[in-house]
Amino acid sequence: MMSDEPVVAVGDKADAKARVLSMFTEMAPTYGAGADLFDVFGRALVDAAAIQPGELVLDLACGRGACLRPASQAVGVGGHVVGLDLSPRMVELTADELRRDEVANAEVRVGDAEHLDFADESFDVLTCGFGVFFFPQPAASIEARRVLRAGGRFAASTFTDTLLDYPWLPEVIEEIGLPNEMRTRSGQTAPLLKADGLSQILSDVGFERVAITSSEHRFVFPDVDGYLLWVRSHAFGALLSRLSERDLRRFRDGCERRLRDHEAADGYELVKRVHLTVAHCP
Repeated sequence: MMSDEPVVAVGDKADAKARVLSMFTEMAPTYGAGADLFDVFGRALVDAAAIQPGELVLDLACGRGACLRPASQAVGVGGHVVGLDLSPRMVELTADELRRDEVANAEVRVGDAEHLDFADESFDVLTCGFGVFFFPQPAASIEARRVLRAGGRFAASTFTDTLLDYPWLPEVIEEIGLPNEMRTRSGQTAPLLKADGLSQILSDVGFERVAITSSEHRFVFPDVDGYLLWVRSHAFGALLSRLSERDLRRFRDGCERRLRDHEAADGYELVKRVHLTVAHCP
């Protein structure tokens, strides 16, 4: 049975954090390629947070900027957005892109959501796109409340089905018979935190008016290779990079068989529905 326990709770917390850091550092150069899923739901989360011109925003687990960029547009020239990520490589690449695109009202830093290096009441809004299930709970939520001003908002996205991808993807990995260490690195060996669990955590640390809404979007992969590009660009990509040529062929065959059930006129469709949780700081 699925539970609301965060993946980071499996095993020692320091080891779990090290695995997350390693996984996302490896994924950083191609993170999110193959589908605009993170960008689509990043914009949806910023809309749900109702970010206003002139506000100060902290984007936790900013990755390659899926929430940070629309947040920087929402705050305008009078506001500012700080992106925080555990992976220095993610931060380096995102900073390069911000400089390239001349985004003057946003910056990125290396940091840990459990230990925010900011003064109390520094921000109007905190956002976190698909990252809360990697945080120690409720430590990160306590820190989020500390750095938010009175009346500030905390907004986070979670998967309604606890899965980033098709529900059969872990089955394909099991069929290949991967060793347990590889399955652990994929980040999919424990159920992810869901909106109801997050809502309870936020209420427990003093947030008020916790509201959950949903957003759904259809994504299309033109062919099997297009889908595999997407797989390589998220958490499972670290696992695929370690497969032998033989196992890669087996993985591709397993995906190709299952993708037939999702065939549409324009390719293979993936319909994802996410929850957007917004809580207010008293």
